[in-house]
Amino acid sequence: MSSTGPFHRTRPRRTLASWSGVACLLAVAVGGAHAVQPTQPTPAEQLRAALADGRWSEAEEMLRVAVERGGGPQLSFLLALSLSRQAKYLDALPHFESAEEEGPAPVRWLREHVQALIALQQCRAALPLLDQLVGREDDPVDRLNRALCQLEDNRLDAARSDLERVLQSSPSHQRAIELLAQLHADLGDREEACGYYGDGYRMAPDSARLAVGWSGCLEQQGEPAEALDVLRQAAVQRPRSALVLRALGNALLEGGEVEEGRRVLRQFAEASRSLEELENLRAFVRHNPDDAARGVRLVRLLVEHGEVDEAIVEARRLLQLEAALPVADLTWLRELVADHREIAPGAAR
Repeated sequence: MSSTGPFHRTRPRRTLASWSGVACLLAVAVGGAHAVQPTQPTPAEQLRAALADGRWSEAEEMLRVAVERGGGPQLSFLLALSLSRQAKYLDALPHFESAEEEGPAPVRWLREHVQALIALQQCRAALPLLDQLVGREDDPVDRLNRALCQLEDNRLDAARSDLERVLQSSPSHQRAIELLAQLHADLGDREEACGYYGDGYRMAPDSARLAVGWSGCLEQQGEPAEALDVLRQAAVQRPRSALVLRALGNALLEGGEVEEGRRVLRQFAEASRSLEELENLRAFVRHNPDDAARGVRLVRLLVEHGEVDEAIVEARRLLQLEAALPVADLTWLRELVADHREIAPGAAR
């Protein structure tokens, strides 16, 4: 939700030209180009290249010098950004706050600040910033992130309202449907939950959560054969999804198909080990966002376990590391993203 949970982030790609204003600021902050030999890049040019190439550690060193000399809000933001891109979220927070002190901050600054807070599991602190974002642009991605933070803060009615608004603007948003279905189920409103599970499953039968939820609804409605069929189909779609395999194995045992049920539960045990690898990779990539190889492995495991929404937003993030990706991985990621354009842009978990 890099990975920062089910949350979403937007990371616009920057070109060399787009950093020209930043370069001018840095030139003033560190003494300008006149102190450098004509044959050498100026400090401004060095920073512009580092930012454009994603060399965040180099950019951090230059920006620290500029900020210490009173570089202003934009350079404070860029220092916070360079720290955040290296997963130094705690170090980044005071620089985000400093950048936002002199009046309304640009929307992009607020979004990057929110992502740092979410990465640190400080959802409550992120809510006022998300309120600003929703009030200024009413973007579905910001609403989804606010809903997720509200759920963590037990503000269930507010979360439901935001999720319903997300679906108004993006009716096929799989993550919003999953969350609304689960929210209604947790509140005991089974009929409403089943409505979302059913609609969501028909739209995205490859979603492990929706398949298991819809199967449970069918079982409750007295349709055990149909419920089992949904789980069987889900297991074909997601043969390594621990969530699906556990539900299918238990359903088979309850239905008297003991031998097949035990076989499926053995598969569930294997998938659980894969799930442990997935959790370890999530943590690793969160702290090492530039490790393209591990990032691709994370995306593959997410797809295998039916976490398609999270896989797509992580794939979009990895595509920004294009130069570090083998051609085969790059092609696969592009095809994966192209096949799921309905998922909100950004990154997850």
